Amino acid sequence: MNSQAHPGARKALEEFREEIQRVYPELVSLVAYGSAAGEHFRQGHSDVNLIVVLPRVDAETLTRGVAALRKHRVRNRVLPLFLSEEELRQSADVFAVEY
Repeated sequence: MNSQAHPGARKALEEFREEIQRVYPELVSLVAYGSAAGEHFRQGHSDVNLIVVLPRVDAETLTRGVAALRKHRVRNRVLPLFLSEEELRQSADVFAVEY
């Protein structure tokens, strides 16, 4: 995890990371972006935006994480975007500035 995460988002990020690693032991990467990764985060108001990179993303994979995702969305406003490694590679040229 990036040590530059906003202090107000850090606890939510760490809690999510610990649980998501148990649900998805094959986790490739977890990246915070948006206000959680900078100085504009407002605890209780800002979303914690994350990219979750897994080897594969399909219905079966996503179903495994439903309970954890729901819990962290309600508790800490965690909003993950799931991408497979291949999707990330294929989209890098299209979203070069964002990445």
